[in-house]
Amino acid sequence: MDYVIAPTIPSNTPESDPYKTSIYLPQGIVKHVFIYFPWGCAGLAYVTIYHNERQVWPTNKDGSYRGNATVVEFPESYTLPETSNKLMIVGWNLDDTYNHTPVVKFTVLHEEVPGWAKLVFGRLLGRRGNSG
Repeated sequence: MDYVIAPTIPSNTPESDPYKTSIYLPQGIVKHVFIYFPWGCAGLAYVTIYHNERQVWPTNKDGSYRGNATVVEFPESYTLPETSNKLMIVGWNLDDTYNHTPVVKFTVLHEEVPGWAKLVFGRLLGRRGNSG
């Protein structure tokens, strides 16, 4: 499943007091991260992504993503352990005139027990299986 957020980062938002917004993702594995900086961002809008108060992307703590008509995307295998995981998008915008709206997308693979496994293991445990 894909989860998308497009925060509008106001002009003159400094790194020392960044714009923050959250997206909630279900339990599973983040398999792909996609960040798009539309034309006009001119490398002035920056994004970092946190999970549980820890910067996850980019991996280096002093790093951030930015661009102009640029797509930043990469495969990932990051586990989201809780039923609801809060990811925080932190951004700042050094443009003194324009707001900028990067698009951030996460592809999450839900870890579910297949119906056939429920049926087989349910029978082995003496329970009625459910293929749903």
